[in-house]
Amino acid sequence: WKCAKTIDSFGVQNVHVIANPESYVKKGRLLTMNSAMGSQKWLSLHGYDSEESCVDYLKERGYRILGASLDSNSIPLNEIDWSKDKFAVAFGNEKSGLSQSLLSKCDATFHIPMNGFAESYNISVAVSIVLTHAMTG
Repeated sequence: WKCAKTIDSFGVQNVHVIANPESYVKKGRLLTMNSAMGSQKWLSLHGYDSEESCVDYLKERGYRILGASLDSNSIPLNEIDWSKDKFAVAFGNEKSGLSQSLLSKCDATFHIPMNGFAESYNISVAVSIVLTHAMTG
């Protein structure tokens, strides 16, 4: 939810969230996000109980799914041609990333090149970097 303000600031309207209802602690969290500082009221939030239902919905509407991942097959972010297709970008949680199941449903995976010793950015920073590339590239 830390990304809601960032997503709104880039003018992205639709946010698709996959949350397993058995492991998600606060029921109805999509409607009661407090950590987003009110930005959720400007976004169209779409909740899914499963990866399959979310991916199917997006692919039926012509989106290619790009997954943020450090896997060996991922391409550098700056190699994506954002003008070519409609994309939905999948981010995992900061601790474990995307599930293997969701990664297998992605049309491609990408990583954000970094200098230094850290392997990844926190999700808010990663979303900002990706949206900057998508809007300008």
